Amino acid sequence: MRFVKDSFNRPIFEQFEFIPDQAQDPYFHSIVTDPFSLSQLEKNVNSGFYITTRAFESDLFRAFDAFRLGSPIGSLRYGNVNILQRFYVGLFAPSHLTLPQEFNFASAKAGPGNPFAEELAEGQPGMEGVGPATSRILTRHRYFKDDAQFRDLHLNMGDWVHIINPDDATKPIPAQLFKVFTPDYSSHIHITVCRYYRPEQTVHAPYRTFYEDEVFKSGNYVDLPIEDLLEKTFVMFATKYSRGRPKEHLWDKRRPLYVVEHRYSPKSKTETGGFSKIKSWNACIPEEVRKTEYEMDSYDDQQKPASLMSPFMRGIEGPGRIDENAPPPQEVGPVAVSNAAIVAEQVKLMPEGAMVSASQAGQGSMLLKKQQKDYMLQQTTQASKKIQGELKKTTPIYDKPSVKRDRKGKELKELDRSIQSMCKKRNLGDHGEVTTIPEETAAFFERDAETNKLKWFSGMPMILPKRGQTAYSAEYLLHRLEGEPQTKKSKTLPSISEESLHAFDDFCRNTFETQKESRAETNTTALNASEPLLLEPIGLTVAAEDRDTPLAAYGVDQANQLAEHLRSSYNASSIYSSPFHRCLQTSQPTSQAFSLPIRVEPGIQEWFHENPPNKAPTLHPQPVYTDLKAKFGEIDTQYKPTFYPNRHGESLEQLHERCKIALANLIRREERRGVSGTILLFTHAASAIALGRGLLNDPDRNIRAGCASYSEYVRRGDAWEITKNGNSDHLIQGEERHWDFSLSTREYEDGLQGTENLDQGEWGLVPEARL
Repeated sequence: MRFVKDSFNRPIFEQFEFIPDQAQDPYFHSIVTDPFSLSQLEKNVNSGFYITTRAFESDLFRAFDAFRLGSPIGSLRYGNVNILQRFYVGLFAPSHLTLPQEFNFASAKAGPGNPFAEELAEGQPGMEGVGPATSRILTRHRYFKDDAQFRDLHLNMGDWVHIINPDDATKPIPAQLFKVFTPDYSSHIHITVCRYYRPEQTVHAPYRTFYEDEVFKSGNYVDLPIEDLLEKTFVMFATKYSRGRPKEHLWDKRRPLYVVEHRYSPKSKTETGGFSKIKSWNACIPEEVRKTEYEMDSYDDQQKPASLMSPFMRGIEGPGRIDENAPPPQEVGPVAVSNAAIVAEQVKLMPEGAMVSASQAGQGSMLLKKQQKDYMLQQTTQASKKIQGELKKTTPIYDKPSVKRDRKGKELKELDRSIQSMCKKRNLGDHGEVTTIPEETAAFFERDAETNKLKWFSGMPMILPKRGQTAYSAEYLLHRLEGEPQTKKSKTLPSISEESLHAFDDFCRNTFETQKESRAETNTTALNASEPLLLEPIGLTVAAEDRDTPLAAYGVDQANQLAEHLRSSYNASSIYSSPFHRCLQTSQPTSQAFSLPIRVEPGIQEWFHENPPNKAPTLHPQPVYTDLKAKFGEIDTQYKPTFYPNRHGESLEQLHERCKIALANLIRREERRGVSGTILLFTHAASAIALGRGLLNDPDRNIRAGCASYSEYVRRGDAWEITKNGNSDHLIQGEERHWDFSLSTREYEDGLQGTENLDQGEWGLVPEARL
């Protein structure tokens, strides 16, 4: 190990021979709590301290780990400790699995973003292993293992690791472990990993921004000897990254933590320029870990990661580069225009020629490694020289976003969409950045009564007319009944006496009750729905003023995303749904995907508060079963519900009791059917939380409930275990509008007007269900 030298021809061993002085290297001592040096190791060897090789290697890797933790990523010392470790483990591996030092002793000849690896054809003579990796996991001629032990590291499928980078040892490759195997011709352990790109390894537009510590999933799998592995790390999907951090036993806070939101393909010619947003995180990870959730320390509020400019704008070298012709990012409106203008201004301030250097950063960083370049060029053909010539083309300096043109080629009128024009005379400071919403703008938005924060929603509200409900006031209708002429120029109505208004109200109420009684006599549906007003399935959320309107287009899209995920992840045997319209809409795509009927179960429906004690009791809404069947052909007409909630409302304790009883009877029915598989329940936030608490027998369990999210429960013997809590990784936008009981501020809730004298019928557990 003493003979290995770095790029400056200095022995690498000497850099780790002694622990650095605290005054000279405070960073090292702030991170490393148990420092160990190679001089201490050598002293122990000379004194005969080590009895076994395992004890010696334990201290050696302790020294490697100490200097890796105490050196920032990208520093020379960080890269040298990786080189020295890879050299050491290569001493005990077959010689053909370790390349010369020009490749940092790695087994592969090129890392992510290397233009040689991406341009050379796979299988070119002398360049095997440099070309594109396989797009699928190979299975022939190999024996797979469930896990592996490498030095002091225990490896399982799905673990995140750092791999030695043959191009730059200071930037190890983040990767996820997919397979552990031994080839049929050898007993040496190999691993199959999916490598991830860093921003500086991609080709992107100058105005593209990146999250801090962001990486990008590749679509390729690479087989490597286990010696290429350096250490464990962790990568989080963006939706989870903003909600918390992995538990301490899963991730050491001193080690890097990455965030991923996009895939990257260097040869993609799509409009997104090689970047595509990940829609389903489960499709990106090994099958062995798709149904498991890792533990997290959650934040109280979501924290979006900081955004940074292109690494090439910050002086970081490739092998990637700036591409002036790359398509713009997928953001639109004044923010996109403002961002591009800011970057253009910064480009103008760069020294002359710096932009050209950034656009050629890929080949520039490669040319710095003259030995590696010469070694690879000796084995390439004339085709690679042609590619190399293409890489030398310069690119004009980026000035401003291009102007859109219509189909006829006419230039569109440029609109001033800058933030400055939006906010008029307001002083915005440098670059037009606004840290808070202006007070005059905030005044137009509704605020939360408790926190005084602005209420913010992901889309516009759906304002739909409700069937059976007039759009005119009683005053206007009475005016029409009296037969007085109404002209278009009239702006005011003549005053009407209070007696006339009361008389008209009595007339409407009597007519309403007559229709109600008539319907009650003829209606014999299983749901005991005697509400002629509810021709459109209406429901209430915990806030009584919200009606059960159909899902907006955004909600329908979320339902389709959920159905696609459930179909690819589970083997469903039954589907149950709340009778309310929005739940049936959410369950419909899943029902069609599995070809299973929907069993409408009122026992898992929405929660309504109790009626006020000082008023006449009123009934909360209940959808009409015949109307539901007409709109949703997937409903199972033979199914008989097990439980009807009290239509005068429920307390929080009664909600939990109702959900626990209803679910116990559903499970009993499924057991009698004798069909194995997953039971899917589509319900509302309050009921979902109560159902989960009933399964776990824990009335205080924290269960997350966002839009179109789901929780997974698995039975272990006689007990149930939650394995996924409010999972929303299948949604493009992640978790939205999480609800819990702390958001319910009212204690009582009125039912529908005009139902004071109506009988709600039988409620509670259905007698047949008791049997």
